[in-house]
Amino acid sequence: MQTHSTLRDFISSERPTIITNPSHNDQLKFPQSRFSAAKVISSLFLKPEDSIWLDENATQPEQSDYVLYLGCNVLQTPFLMWTCIDVLRKMGIKFAIVGGTSTCCGSPFLSAGKIEAAESFDRKRIDVFSRFNPQTVIEWDESCHEFTHLNTLSYMKPKFKMKNIEQFIAENTHLLKFEKPINKKVGIHDHYGHADNSYADMEAPRRALKAIPGVELIELEHNRLQALPCGFESISYNGRKEEGKLQNRDLLAEASSTGADILAVFWQACYRTLVSTGEIDVRHFIEIVGEALGVNYEDKYRKYKLWNNVDRVVDDAKENIAANGYTETEIKPYVQKYLFDISSTFC
Repeated sequence: MQTHSTLRDFISSERPTIITNPSHNDQLKFPQSRFSAAKVISSLFLKPEDSIWLDENATQPEQSDYVLYLGCNVLQTPFLMWTCIDVLRKMGIKFAIVGGTSTCCGSPFLSAGKIEAAESFDRKRIDVFSRFNPQTVIEWDESCHEFTHLNTLSYMKPKFKMKNIEQFIAENTHLLKFEKPINKKVGIHDHYGHADNSYADMEAPRRALKAIPGVELIELEHNRLQALPCGFESISYNGRKEEGKLQNRDLLAEASSTGADILAVFWQACYRTLVSTGEIDVRHFIEIVGEALGVNYEDKYRKYKLWNNVDRVVDDAKENIAANGYTETEIKPYVQKYLFDISSTFC
């Protein structure tokens, strides 16, 4: 509900510690930076011509009832992006795709206390969505969705609804014809970011997964608002790598103790943090939905993580790296940083 006229008015009134105590001052956390995680890791998997999304340059786009908003960080795991797009296509709906770093929601800037920059990006993406005259914007990125409902809607009033991908799928499972039963026990990791003021709908993904033939949902001992954290926040924001490893260990041990075959995650950061641990099959929610629909893309992010060898990764991806204007020498330390150290990245 709109209660303020600017983001600064809202933050000053409701969340002033963001101004007085920003969580980071790291330029590399801004997705537009040349050596940000979104730019560097996506260059391992995508060439510039692989971009299928629209941005602020879409001045007079074709009208669409739905807009899929990708955000920035899914570019690090494009197989999830392709899977999400195919799932929506199988619903038979018409939708436009908006994404890329130039239409960032503004969350990384807000975390750095750069309020005006955050508002500028936020207003720009809402303006781009409006050009399609949609009924609903479907937000892929959970961190963007949290930003929308904790910040955007407090000072703007879009004419369209904004829902995350789990909500949208849960409401429209009747449009999906599942081809393959999963026949697995699936545990759920509720992300650390769900504080008491969270907008997160924790039941929607459960409803969506229950609609898939063969899925047996398993609740972890700690779930929903009481869920154990994965180690992403400790590692990425606070530099406490050992603490993060212990958090991952405790979470995975709890998940394994339930007898679950799969640990389903909904936040990209959780996926990137947990995917190579090996104790249990960690899958993103959209992968499970996609598999049941016959949608399967190679998870090269997981493969590269398991290789755990930066030279091998850079050599394998050298054509994409060159196509994005990087040299192997300059990009290698950042691949090590983001892919294996998981430091200084964003959700």
